[in-house]
Amino acid sequence: MFNINSFQTNLSTYGYNKANRYSVTITGAGNSDLIDSLEYRLQSFALPGKQISTSDVIDGTGPIKKVPYTTTYEDLVLTLLLDKKLSQRTHISQWMGRIIPSHESEGSVGSVQMYSDFAKATINVMTYSEEGNPTNVVTFHKAYPIGIGNISYGYANDTPATIDVSFAYEYWTTK
Repeated sequence: MFNINSFQTNLSTYGYNKANRYSVTITGAGNSDLIDSLEYRLQSFALPGKQISTSDVIDGTGPIKKVPYTTTYEDLVLTLLLDKKLSQRTHISQWMGRIIPSHESEGSVGSVQMYSDFAKATINVMTYSEEGNPTNVVTFHKAYPIGIGNISYGYANDTPATIDVSFAYEYWTTK
């Protein structure tokens, strides 16, 4: 049964996480200019979820059972504020070009690099209390960019330009 006093006690004891107190750091991406600029250019992100994939199994004549066989992770999407030269977009594109070159200046077109050569980055997302103390760290292991979103321009649009960058990763852990 719901009890308002228990609810208030729980909130005052454990508090709640505010969605505007965070930082993101990337290590192991091989480009320190990119890393430095992303830390200060992150406008928003969504902490991705994970699912357990299942197969339907019929055990004799009984009901269908869902049997788990692997864990799948959603992509991490970061929304970045762009500087005047669109440096963040350029750096991410160059990183992607080191994974699969899309033109001759990046390497042999269409040749995929070894997974262990490009899936090296670690992305840490930290959330903070109102006092500025870390409350949670989610670490994305073996991360690399898989998509750059478009940039919307328009004469009536006076807001800073942003792009969404999607990252794949092997798995995430929480501390």
